[in-house]
Amino acid sequence: MEYYAIINNKRQGPFTAEQLKELGIRRDTRVWHEGLMGWANAADVAELAEFAKEEGPAPYREPEKETVAGREQLASTTWIILSIITLILLPFSFVFFHISASCAICGIIHSLQGERYYAANRPALAERKLKTGRTFAIVGLCIAILGAIAYIAYIILHWVFLYHDLFNRILSSFQ
Repeated sequence: MEYYAIINNKRQGPFTAEQLKELGIRRDTRVWHEGLMGWANAADVAELAEFAKEEGPAPYREPEKETVAGREQLASTTWIILSIITLILLPFSFVFFHISASCAICGIIHSLQGERYYAANRPALAERKLKTGRTFAIVGLCIAILGAIAYIAYIILHWVFLYHDLFNRILSSFQ
């Protein structure tokens, strides 16, 4: 199995378990391998725990957030919030309710998947999921806004035609 490790505050690897043993990793050295959801201490990985030392290289410090194309991984928060705003607008856009709701929910799901891939140290896949989440969030919001405008126009026109005679009587009484 191939492992990646944080050594000198930098992600390094891939290493085999034997190579990590030769490096003299500590119990608190952060490691990752395919199948782990995120980084773990060497002491928590069965294959590495038996030879991880109490003393060794400098202790782990939290690495800086990994960026892709200059953006931090927490960019998905923006698309989640935009999708939630879309869900809030849904009652006013009943004309396009199902389409905008589906887009908003897909935007939330893809954005959360993007965050999960960042945690698993897979930034390329995370960026793709964030782009998909952004697209769904923006399309859903646009559809919700169009639906809300159509609904408000419907209400105004309905109100004007419903009370047209009343307006005419009121206006004629002033003449």
